[in-house]
Amino acid sequence: MPADLINDMIPFLGILDDAIVLPFLIYITSKMITDSVMDKEKIEYLEENK
Repeated sequence: MPADLINDMIPFLGILDDAIVLPFLIYITSKMITDSVMDKEKIEYLEENK
C-alpha cells in the first residue's frame, strides 16, 4: 500500500496530491544522479538506438 499525503478516497484531492508530489520526486531523483552516470547512460542509449 503506497503512502499518500492525502488519502485517494477523498475525491479530487487524493489524486491531486499524487499529481503534484510524483513529478517533484522524479525531479529530485534526477538531480541526485551524477553527471558522469547520466553521460554514460546517454551514450549507451544512443548507441543502442542508432
